[in-house]
Amino acid sequence: MTPPSLPSLDIPPDIATPIDFNTSPKLSRSPSAHGLNAATGRPAKWTPFHLVKMACLYVYTNLPLQKIIDVVHHKSPLGSQTPGTDSANKNLNVLLDKEPRWIHPRTLEDMGQRLEQLALSPSQMSSQSSDSSSCRAWSDPPASNLLHTPLKTQGNVSPTALDVPHHSMDSWSAPTSPVASYYGRVKWSPPQQGLTARKYVTDAKEETERELFAPYLRRATVTSSSTATSASSLRSVLAEYSSPYRAVVKRLMRQIPRFSQRSRHTSPISEANSTVMDWLNDEVAPAAYDGSPFPLPGDFLKVDQYVQQPNMLDQHRRYCLLSDADELRQAPASALPWVTLSGLTEKGSHILAGLVSEFSESDFSDMDVFGNTLLHFVAARDTGLMSFYNILIHPKASDILQTVNSAGQSFLHVMHQDTMNNKSFVSWLVSEVRQSMDIYAQDHYGRNFFHMLRTSGVSQTVLQEILEPNDAVTWNTRDAFGSKPYLYTSESAHMVFNLSSDSIPSLASASVPVENRAIAAQRQLVTFVGRAINEDPAAEYSQGRNGLHCLAAANLSMVPGTISSDTADSTPSPATAGGATMNGRRRTSGGNKRETDSSEARLKVRLKSLKELLDSGVRANAYDNNGNTPLMAFAAQLLEDGDYKIGPEILTTLIHSGGDVNARNRAGETALHIAVRCGRKLAARTLVNAGANVYARDAAGRSVLGAADAKIMVLSGNCPGEYARLMACRAWLSGQKGGAVQNPTVLQEWGRRA
Repeated sequence: MTPPSLPSLDIPPDIATPIDFNTSPKLSRSPSAHGLNAATGRPAKWTPFHLVKMACLYVYTNLPLQKIIDVVHHKSPLGSQTPGTDSANKNLNVLLDKEPRWIHPRTLEDMGQRLEQLALSPSQMSSQSSDSSSCRAWSDPPASNLLHTPLKTQGNVSPTALDVPHHSMDSWSAPTSPVASYYGRVKWSPPQQGLTARKYVTDAKEETERELFAPYLRRATVTSSSTATSASSLRSVLAEYSSPYRAVVKRLMRQIPRFSQRSRHTSPISEANSTVMDWLNDEVAPAAYDGSPFPLPGDFLKVDQYVQQPNMLDQHRRYCLLSDADELRQAPASALPWVTLSGLTEKGSHILAGLVSEFSESDFSDMDVFGNTLLHFVAARDTGLMSFYNILIHPKASDILQTVNSAGQSFLHVMHQDTMNNKSFVSWLVSEVRQSMDIYAQDHYGRNFFHMLRTSGVSQTVLQEILEPNDAVTWNTRDAFGSKPYLYTSESAHMVFNLSSDSIPSLASASVPVENRAIAAQRQLVTFVGRAINEDPAAEYSQGRNGLHCLAAANLSMVPGTISSDTADSTPSPATAGGATMNGRRRTSGGNKRETDSSEARLKVRLKSLKELLDSGVRANAYDNNGNTPLMAFAAQLLEDGDYKIGPEILTTLIHSGGDVNARNRAGETALHIAVRCGRKLAARTLVNAGANVYARDAAGRSVLGAADAKIMVLSGNCPGEYARLMACRAWLSGQKGGAVQNPTVLQEWGRRA
């Protein structure tokens, strides 16, 4: 099988040259951003260090906000002048955008589930031998700088928080130094009599929480003693909480992730815009598959052949198969009714013998754990054309013709290559099943049966004979790897949108100011969206993007007027509205909310245009040249710092109109992977609620939680907002409502859903 040729990843000109917001004369840092400036000489109430600690506690514990403030500032030199809940809420709304309460765990069980997966995160298991300079991205309070002491262990005992001696957690423990005394403000108190100091926590509750948090406390590894939280001071702040609960809080504070020396150094302004510009060129995005993705559910129908003849697979695919083998061996017999790693089962041998007259009705209703049917099994094996033919014409076969497995593969997708290369049989098959099934059904990589024929080496001449010309718009679609079944030579068969050079300045012209080039690029996008609505829904812009891709990328705040003529006068232009910024994508400080892309007015325009594009016939599940669908583009680029209702409605509308939540790009990413690595919390929740697979793994083998980890581990310390949003995505997804796990198994990823 010839691997598909993958076009290089090209960044469209409208986002390829991002504006340098740090040097733009129209933009400047907002004063005291995140409370970093202390012009009065007093300590800042909210340093980046405080912000990330607050965000961490907010998304991983069910502590009320006031308690979180107490913990975060318990060693602060501010004393009684610590910030109140109003200040904390304002900072949370900056870090996690509006209405973040749904991210906060409500129960201990939800909290425990999040922590269990957090313990498996590579960002929480950084080696203590790492360069110390890389973990000092966020400056600790002065006390921590002066008391940089490594974690001590006693003997060969693992330094878990549950092993902390009782005397070290007593409320009257003395501070370890004068500096700690000043910042910790721990007051001496006489020993309590009896057990009155523990009256708020019963033994039963403590034991329950000890068991609930054990996976986290047992696995987690302390990453930096510089963030150590005093056990005695926590005992005072969290007196009504159990010892295991305090141990969790202490460990969370110690496990603020380190950052690599490759960290991106961004200003608060460029942080706000980075995900919009960088999602196509993200340094942590997985590399594309080298050839076809493997393994897919159809591949397990030949798993015995791969084991017995390992040379059928390249080294990477052999590794993937070996990593899944142990789990498949432990699967119950009913999970794999026809074939196992050791060979065909009795039922599988009976079916391949071709004695159709002896088949029972249950044979046609059997389904393996991946959703494959008897037809999938027979099609994938080299059984001979007569056996395949006899099964296809069996009356019960019509009941399962339409069935697809958990990757969207019909039996046509998994057909043996020798069968696909038999021109006469394929011609008969297509004419036979055309009326009974969707022969153009796509798998999760956008491939239909005719993509598979092309990959198997079937010539275009043969395809021309069996394909229906009138259905070309349906079957001749681009897949995730940039391939189409049939390549037209006629320019009329494939329209590519282009504007006249005299209407808009050249984007590559050095004589055009950067700002003008950016606005011109956005105007082109908006103009194309309007033409896709009114003239040609099949038209494509640069890089194979259709109207939906362009609507996702368009910055409506930079372009005068709007897409739809009937609403052009209802929304002011950012060029004339006071306080508008050149980027317009995210609000930085002040200004009219309607002038940003995250405002209610702009999002309403985007939603209306989306519906018009869909009504005009623009394909909701089309792939562009880079292998991304419109849903992926919206998941990456829909801003969430303004209105928090219309964005999810946009995604839901697109999904209900055909956008596949489990479609994958050429690197195996789903829209959920992309939403997570871009820190889009609302998008992630919307996708999960719409049925997105939380166990999906990309080409690098990373789960959706792993996608967040990869991004977190390259962040620099001056972007607490981006870190908080990534952490929020991770926390919610790993909780009870998300259900994601750090290391999904092959049965979790591809096992059919109940």
